[in-house]
Amino acid sequence: MLKELYIREGYQSSYHYHKNKDETMLIVRGTGYIEFDDRREYFEVGDTIHIKPYEKHTIVASTDTVLYEASTPFLEDTTRVKDFYPVR
Repeated sequence: MLKELYIREGYQSSYHYHKNKDETMLIVRGTGYIEFDDRREYFEVGDTIHIKPYEKHTIVASTDTVLYEASTPFLEDTTRVKDFYPVR
């Protein structure tokens, strides 16, 4: 499955994990980092970051960021640990 994600400068995704989904992020535009329980992986255009099942993470955009998420096709496989904004 392939998704395009846009994260505005200064914002981040929820802190979450997936029980089954295996993801690889390709950074198309922007800079920032992915925060895991035990580390931060900084990114810039052209970088890829692999996220395994059960790895808790949040994507933080230092500048307006566009990334492609290639993953195994588990659409309803997100467990939110912490939300930073109201969930719609």
